[in-house]
Amino acid sequence: MLKRVFFSFYFIQFIYGQLLITEVMYDLDGSDSPNEFIEIFNSSSTDTLDLNGWHIRDRTSVDALMDSGYGLILLPESYGLIMEGDYSFANGIYADSIPGNVLLIKVDDSSIGNGLSTQDSIFIISSNGVVQDSVGWTDISPDGFSLEKIRIELPNSPSNWSPSIDSLGTPGKINSVEPLNIDGELIAETVGADPNIIGPNETLTISGYVTNQGRTVISGDVEIKEGDNVLESIFVNGLDELDTTEFSTSLGPFSWGHGLLTVTFLVSNDEDTTNNETEVEFGVRFPEGIITINEFLPYPESGEPEFVEFVYHGDDPLTLTGWGLADRSLNPAEFSGVTINDEHYLVVGADSSLFTSAPDTSVFLTTLTSFPALNNGGDEIKLFDPFNTLIDSLEYSDHWGFSRGQSMEKVYTESLSSDSTNWSPSIDPEGQTPGERNSVMPWPIDGMIISEFITYFPTIPSHSDSIQLIVPIRNSGQGSIDGDIYIEYEEEELASTSFSITIPGDTTTITLSIAPLSSGSHDLFLAMDLQGDGNILNNSDTVQVKVRYPFGTLKINEFMSRPNNDQSEFIELVSFESVYLSGWAFSDNSTQLKSMELSAVSDGDYIILAPDSILYPLENANAHFIVSEDGWGSLNNSGDGIFVYDHTGSIIDSMHYDSNWQLSDEISTEKFRPEFLSHQSSNWALSNNTTGFTPGSSNSIALFDLDGGILTDSIFHEPHFPTNDETVTLYAYIMNMGVTEFDGTLEILINGDEYGTSSFPTIAPGDTLIHGMSFGPLVSGYHSILLDLKISGDENSSNDAGTDTVWVSYEHGSVMLNEFMALPDSTQTEFIELVALENLTMDHWSISDNTLSKGSFSFSDISENDILVIALDSLITSFIHSDTKWTIPSGGFPALNNSSDDIYLFDMTGAVMDFLSYNENWNMVENRSMEKYRPKFDSSDSSRWAVAVNETGQSPGEKNSIYYGELEKEGQLILDPDPFSPDGDGKDDELYIQYKLPFEYGVISIQIFDVIGREIAVPYWNVYTAQENILTWDGKRDDGSAARIGPYIIKVKAKDSNSSKTWEDIQTIILARKL
Repeated sequence: MLKRVFFSFYFIQFIYGQLLITEVMYDLDGSDSPNEFIEIFNSSSTDTLDLNGWHIRDRTSVDALMDSGYGLILLPESYGLIMEGDYSFANGIYADSIPGNVLLIKVDDSSIGNGLSTQDSIFIISSNGVVQDSVGWTDISPDGFSLEKIRIELPNSPSNWSPSIDSLGTPGKINSVEPLNIDGELIAETVGADPNIIGPNETLTISGYVTNQGRTVISGDVEIKEGDNVLESIFVNGLDELDTTEFSTSLGPFSWGHGLLTVTFLVSNDEDTTNNETEVEFGVRFPEGIITINEFLPYPESGEPEFVEFVYHGDDPLTLTGWGLADRSLNPAEFSGVTINDEHYLVVGADSSLFTSAPDTSVFLTTLTSFPALNNGGDEIKLFDPFNTLIDSLEYSDHWGFSRGQSMEKVYTESLSSDSTNWSPSIDPEGQTPGERNSVMPWPIDGMIISEFITYFPTIPSHSDSIQLIVPIRNSGQGSIDGDIYIEYEEEELASTSFSITIPGDTTTITLSIAPLSSGSHDLFLAMDLQGDGNILNNSDTVQVKVRYPFGTLKINEFMSRPNNDQSEFIELVSFESVYLSGWAFSDNSTQLKSMELSAVSDGDYIILAPDSILYPLENANAHFIVSEDGWGSLNNSGDGIFVYDHTGSIIDSMHYDSNWQLSDEISTEKFRPEFLSHQSSNWALSNNTTGFTPGSSNSIALFDLDGGILTDSIFHEPHFPTNDETVTLYAYIMNMGVTEFDGTLEILINGDEYGTSSFPTIAPGDTLIHGMSFGPLVSGYHSILLDLKISGDENSSNDAGTDTVWVSYEHGSVMLNEFMALPDSTQTEFIELVALENLTMDHWSISDNTLSKGSFSFSDISENDILVIALDSLITSFIHSDTKWTIPSGGFPALNNSSDDIYLFDMTGAVMDFLSYNENWNMVENRSMEKYRPKFDSSDSSRWAVAVNETGQSPGEKNSIYYGELEKEGQLILDPDPFSPDGDGKDDELYIQYKLPFEYGVISIQIFDVIGREIAVPYWNVYTAQENILTWDGKRDDGSAARIGPYIIKVKAKDSNSSKTWEDIQTIILARKL
């Protein structure tokens, strides 16, 4: 809506003629050039205007009107536009808005006059020098909006011009501010109420003016409404254009408070209704006593606020905006816009601290401005409505008898506030009753349940006890009373009885008997029915009866008394029913109770009590974790007690542990089953969990309902080391580790193959059965035994398997002694060589000398004829091949005495596999081993042994140097090559003397003779030799010179070391030289 703006016009000589100025664009948004314009109108309906020779001027400059190609003839009732000289009609900002029948004119330079300004004048001068029209203005149009003439037929008065409604104006068109045909206006600023504040039964006069802003004569009604209710309608008849008329009417009476009337000028077919309506505000004073003072606190305790309580006596909700409270100073403190309902209390306080104890049914507020301080010795209290009407008041003094912190209460609310006899100091225990019924106001009939003296018996009932409720009732009214009293639980009546008290002030005691209640806390509703009781607030109460839980509802299941610095003490409980733990507690021997507040737990839930949150979160997210707000009583390391109390203080579970219990650092003590008695130490053991404890989860030692197990450490068999022709009996301890008896079968697997099953009889919980079953004989070697317990319904399969290993002795001679070194030099080491005569495994075998101090060793995957070496130390590696199987025995190599000793070879069962005993008669030689001719020979027969004859004096890991397959009955001698030529050319330089003796072992001599029988060389004399060997001659004499070419005689002679039997052979050989 455009605001009506008053502005000034400046005129020189005004001649109202045929040509009129109807619109001026003087200030555009941004640059004005070249878009300023003057709109003109030929008002004649018959005559044209020839504008040749006409001029336009502003205050300082004159411009000629120029033909811009459209001529200068302005037709009757037509518009013309005078534009700046440089405006483009084709592309200018008005190109699309100027109608085609408009005469387009330019001035003779680039601006109209000196350029139109925000305060200027325009004159249109005819060719004979007469001013045809003119107008002057100040800046009243927004940038980009033109100044338009409202009624072009009227003179250029200030009220006849207005800023255009449309941006850029209406060049060449009817002005946007041209009056409507039908437009009635209620002149809002003339409408009002007289007087604007009236009494409850008074009337007021509403008056004002209406006008016709349209072109057409109008009639209509001035309608006055309150809300939707039409109070008055005043007819206005035949109002001509721009005529104004007054209306007036008396209305009332009205409801109390602020009033609002709507005044509307109703004109049929009105084209602009935005100017047809206004509102009239007025006030109606409230009646005296509609709100009365009911209580006030002039002398509060330190920290307490002063307050004044009022009672509203009206029937409809009342908003307190504008109301005020004053003391003797008559400077009212204003209220906020709070609404109160009928018969409600209103409490006005000095600050909001009063609200904390405010009843919900009353309205409490603080004043918007400073609360009037009530003087302790006396003052006035005045209540004003929004129209400064005194609604209620009183004047008090220190003789009224109030004390500090004690309010003054009105005895009868309906009586006058100014009557001091109607006031009395509060007798409420709190000293005041803001927002509530006054304590000094009597009730005709008033029965009262004395809540603080209600008791019940037994004091701590169980879930099987009937309960007697003892209830005292007082007659607090002014006459006799009789009625009924009853008690309900969850809307079900448990008991009721009648009572009667004749004398006011007397008290009687009523006993109500109720059936047993379930364990827990029960809020029983106790109430009386008393006809006509004026104070029902003391007729009912809630009585909480606490019924103790049975012993064992919660049980102790685990505790940690010796944590390390990274752990925490804790107590674990298990619930055996759904329980609300409000009011429950626990303690140690100190019996200093620590709360364990928790809303509820279900049957089977775990509850963890701990001094801190180190254990949190628990592995079991569903377990309950409690850190008591009352702290923690430390569990003593060597002994203490643990007690669990329900909400009645009754002990629900308890235990005492001491140094005889299973206690350990960093490990908790767990119960085998949650339901077992907590005070028996036999029901507890140390946790075997890897972490050392299991808070919130099933105990690591927990017994299953049905759990049979093999005690794996107790499995044994007889004989302990059976031979391969003996039957084996295996025994297993089967224990009932659960709480249910069972029977079943025991299945045995040998080396992974099922052997058979054996049934066993019923075993009671906690009992153990020794069960045996026989099998075999088994072949020599190692045998893995697997036992599998088969029990229907077994809940724990982890202990159903057991294992054993049966070692069956090998037969004597399965592995034989084959070589030993007893007299090594410093470059050598003692060793014993073995030869396997069958395929076998040699785990946990051992070797010893005559001390029988065994050194153990192992060889895996031994095949028949494998050679094995057992050495004193690693010097043996200088004499064996890299692939030789050898070892140094664990526990030490048996030191072999130089002259005599024993050598024992034991298998894994301790059975002797081979044995020998040597002495000085064995003819041992230092630096040389003793070798056996053949591995199968009896090792204890010294004749089967001889000194090693090879160059190194030993053959560990290889075929013995004295080994032979079969004896040559006549002996055999082979000389090769023949001839031989010892000339150093690398070919046939040595003679190989290969022989096989007709006995196992001996000494040998070789002599070389020339053809005439002279001895030239003896390369070997009495040398120890095996039955079969190869020796060489390098073709040299004993003096080292080379023998001449020619034939030579080779004589080989050997002697048996055991029988003195001799053998010899003579052959010839040719020694040659290359030509």
